[in-house]
Amino acid sequence: MICSPRWGFGSVTVTSIDDLPATDVELTGREARWESVIGDRLSPMTIRIDRGRRREVGDGVWSRCLGDLVLTEWKSPSMQGWRSPGKVRQSAQRGVAIFVGYGGHERMSFGDSEALLEPGSLVVVSSDAPGGFAIPEWVSKRTLLLPEAVLTAADHGKDLPACLMLQRDRPLVGLFRTYLDQLWDQAPGMNAQEAEAARAALVALAVGAIRAEEGQPVDGSVLGVLRARLNDWITDNIRRGPIRVADLAAAHNVSPRTVHRAFSSTGDTMTSVVRSCRLASARDDIVRTQLTMTAIANRWGFYDPSHLAREFRRHYGLSPASYRDSHGYC
Repeated sequence: MICSPRWGFGSVTVTSIDDLPATDVELTGREARWESVIGDRLSPMTIRIDRGRRREVGDGVWSRCLGDLVLTEWKSPSMQGWRSPGKVRQSAQRGVAIFVGYGGHERMSFGDSEALLEPGSLVVVSSDAPGGFAIPEWVSKRTLLLPEAVLTAADHGKDLPACLMLQRDRPLVGLFRTYLDQLWDQAPGMNAQEAEAARAALVALAVGAIRAEEGQPVDGSVLGVLRARLNDWITDNIRRGPIRVADLAAAHNVSPRTVHRAFSSTGDTMTSVVRSCRLASARDDIVRTQLTMTAIANRWGFYDPSHLAREFRRHYGLSPASYRDSHGYC
C-alpha cells in the first residue's frame, strides 16, 4: 500500500464493506472488494467469502500511515484467503506484517508454519511466503506492515520465518501491543515531528519483539557476531564513499568469502544492506532537514538526484519530494 501524500502522518482512511449487499449476486463484488483492500494493505491474495453466512454490520477496514508504515484495523467476516507463489511474485510490497488479535479467531498457515490469531495473540507473517488463512466466523484485528527497507535499516536480516507466533508473556511483546494501541488512538493528533519519533519507537519495539522470539542475534556463532560488527562498520563509514567487500574484509581481518557468508547467513547481501543504509539516511534528511535533493544525493552516495529518486521510489513508493511534502516537518 502506498501512503498517499494527501494522508500525512496519522491520518485515517476508511474502506467500508457495509455498502455491499450480502446476496449471492453481489458476493463476487464483495470478494473483489476484500481482495483489493487486502492487496493494498498487506499483499495480493485470492479471497472467498462463506456463502452460508450473512455479512455482519460493522465489517470494514480503517488505515493510518506513519510515513512508510501502514497500520490497519480490520473487522472481517467469515472468509478464506490464499496467497499462491504467483501472488507472491505480484506483490510490490516486501517485508512482514504483524497481526494483533482482539476478537474472534483466524487460522494461518504460511510456508511450513501455522498459527492461531485470537484475542491477545501476535503473529508475524512474511510477504514472501505462500500460504493462506481461514476465518471461521469473524475476526477483529490490527496489522502493522513493515517494509523490507525498514527491516534492513533496523539491522534485521531477511531470514524471517514464514509465520512466527510471538509469545504474549514476553515483555517486549506486551510493550509493543500497548504502544500500538496508544499510537492508534493518538496518531491523528500528532504533528509530523511527533509522528516521526513515534514511527522510530514503533519500529524499534516491533523489531525487538521479533528478535527476542527468534533469539537474535542468530546465535553465539562467529558469523552472528561478525554480521553485527559489519553493520556497525557500514553505518560508521557510509558517508566516506563507496563500500566494497574488500574494505569490510580488511577492516575485520577476515576473507572476502567470510564477509559474504556473514551477510548470507541472514539472507542479505552487502550491496542490499549498504543500499538500505543509504536510503534510510537519505529518508532521515528528507524529513528532518531542508537540504536540497542534490545535496542529499551527494551526501549519501547517489550519483545524482535522479538516481536517488529512482531508488527512493522503489523502496518507499513515493518520490523524495512527495515524501517530504507529506511527512517532512521542516
